[in-house]
Amino acid sequence: RIPIIVIIPGPLDVENHKRQFPRQYDSLLEHFRTKGYRHLDFLDPLLALHRTDLSLDAIFVQAHFRGSVNQEVAEAIIQFIPLP
Repeated sequence: RIPIIVIIPGPLDVENHKRQFPRQYDSLLEHFRTKGYRHLDFLDPLLALHRTDLSLDAIFVQAHFRGSVNQEVAEAIIQFIPLP
């Protein structure tokens, strides 16, 4: 088995992206790359899937992902995991 690290963005991460701010966790991602850790930053698929509506109401309910977005997280993880 090969572990993977999944970064789950919150509302502030989406808002920061809309303001064109750097990701607060960029140094963490760089650390993962340097160490060779397999990781999935879900902000990337989230932005691709919701590019027409990045409003917080479209993605979150009280700072938690909507059910449909949880499904998207699951699908992104499944696609990320290498098949044997």
